[in-house]
Amino acid sequence: MSSKNDFKAFSIGNNANIVSQEGYEESRSLKIGFPPDDNITVHLLNKVLRQSSTISSVVANFIATYSGDDVLDNGDIAKLAAQLNGALEQKIATEVPNASLTQKGVTQLTDKTGNSNTLAVTQKLVSDVNDNANNRLAKGQNGADIPDKKAFVENLALEVISTKPVIVGNNTASTIDNFDNIPQNSTYFGYPVGLNGPGVHGPGMRFSGGYGTFKGYELMIHSSYLPKSELYYRTHNGDGNINKWNPWYKVWSTSNAKPDTNGNLKVSSPVVDIHPDGTYQLTCEAEGVTVKRIETGKYRISGCNGFAKDGEWGIHGGTIVPADSNGLNLIWVCELVDSASGDITIECYHRQNRDAPIFAQNKRVKSINDDGEVVYYNDGELCDIPDGRVINVRVQLLEKSQE
Repeated sequence: MSSKNDFKAFSIGNNANIVSQEGYEESRSLKIGFPPDDNITVHLLNKVLRQSSTISSVVANFIATYSGDDVLDNGDIAKLAAQLNGALEQKIATEVPNASLTQKGVTQLTDKTGNSNTLAVTQKLVSDVNDNANNRLAKGQNGADIPDKKAFVENLALEVISTKPVIVGNNTASTIDNFDNIPQNSTYFGYPVGLNGPGVHGPGMRFSGGYGTFKGYELMIHSSYLPKSELYYRTHNGDGNINKWNPWYKVWSTSNAKPDTNGNLKVSSPVVDIHPDGTYQLTCEAEGVTVKRIETGKYRISGCNGFAKDGEWGIHGGTIVPADSNGLNLIWVCELVDSASGDITIECYHRQNRDAPIFAQNKRVKSINDDGEVVYYNDGELCDIPDGRVINVRVQLLEKSQE
């Protein structure tokens, strides 16, 4: 039984009394509607009713055909909208087939592997591929199921890498006593007594930069595990007529060197930087040392045993004073060491540099008197460290500080 459709097309007969399409499109009423005081021609009105009723009838027939329900002219807009939505869903379901292996649809499935970008695999195929991959290389084995690991590494053009660190030196845990015999591409811990080592305790690494016939070009890096964290390195020359290790070299860094007050890199060890007001800064090795400004131009360093005695900063032990851009020192210093306590007293005196050209002489303002006149320091007059500058003093630690 066919569904009922109340919506009928009007004036659709061959001889219907309607205005022509050309006349309809030229009608003034097409854009502004029918004026209230104008006589409406019947054939124009019939044209309007035919266009609207024809579309309504077509839509209603679509609803009736695909929903199977009656389409009634009862003013129920919500029901008509629901019927239209149901008809559209039924139309889509009817016209678009489900995905299958035998018929193309929105998605076509496949149970074969290949290189297509338009086919979707079945759940069974995905499961088979996963099983195949797991059987070939089990992830849980982490490479343990590779039959010939050495051949595997060589096929990747890699060297076999040592997986266990070695101990170098003459310790009971040592496995070798010569740094030259550390395996290639391995890590180690070395003792100072080991032959051909850098002479400090700490971990290191040996890297090989060649492969096959191009072997022998290597790098060894060694670090101290002590607070200074010093770093050493050496290289190996693999040339056939040389084939030997080069000497060890120490890397200069903030752990063992620092710029002095004039920007020159110096061995750091225990260094004290003294500012004009007596405030100070210490390197980590100088922990426990203190500084006090006693009076104008005089500073006392306590907690040390005089100047550093290794001579790295010169035979006098080590005080660096600020200089100008011509390399001329801005102050004189008088250094006094208390033989009983080890305290150091630094006295600073103005340095005029009178022998220099006038433009290079150090005229330093001391004050401005009540008359507004500038008063300068005299040559050799006691003065503080120049503003914005520091003096660097390298000290010897007390025995208890070195333990």
